[in-house]
Amino acid sequence: MRLCLKIKPFMPVYRNLQKAIATRNFALENADKIVLNADDAEAVKLMAESVKAHPAASKLLALILEPEKAIMWQESDLTMKGKIDGLLPFGVLDLKTTTSAEMKDFEKSIFKFGYHIQAAHYLAGAAANDLPAENFYIIAVENEPPYCTAVFVVDHETIEAGEKERQKLIKLYKECMSSGIWPGYSDKIQTVRLPFWALKLINEDENDDY
Repeated sequence: MRLCLKIKPFMPVYRNLQKAIATRNFALENADKIVLNADDAEAVKLMAESVKAHPAASKLLALILEPEKAIMWQESDLTMKGKIDGLLPFGVLDLKTTTSAEMKDFEKSIFKFGYHIQAAHYLAGAAANDLPAENFYIIAVENEPPYCTAVFVVDHETIEAGEKERQKLIKLYKECMSSGIWPGYSDKIQTVRLPFWALKLINEDENDDY
């Protein structure tokens, strides 16, 4: 997002610089920049070009009122925080890198990585700060060549589902804060086994041998 909006410069670092004093001096001289190696710098450049070349993405970028908008608000006796990639006149814009920007794949990514919860959180924060909070848009750019880009608006049913999950997490967090107990994995010995599909695959291979 920063490169797309030209917010902050970045400086590629080449492998021959990654040596003791040279690396230290390089870091000091470029302290105000995001330091990337040459390969990553080229990939970021191509991803940014892909985003800016996408008609819908470029239109949304042009409409941004404020990039990297930090927000805070009080909710359920807690201080909430967030940083919006791009504040739009009609909602929130977020940039995501992804292995696949194809809709059916990205829908899975939304659930897997909790983007629906993030969407609900940022829209709640925007509303609490009297900022536009109608819709949550995502620019998804693939992180492998040819770095294809797609643009999505998260539907309201998904936002509502994300809000339900968000409220559950807020409740859990408050319970943990109150009790001092932060549950992790089981503290008992557990029996582990191969997943069903793996056992089925092994059994099928065994039957094929006869």
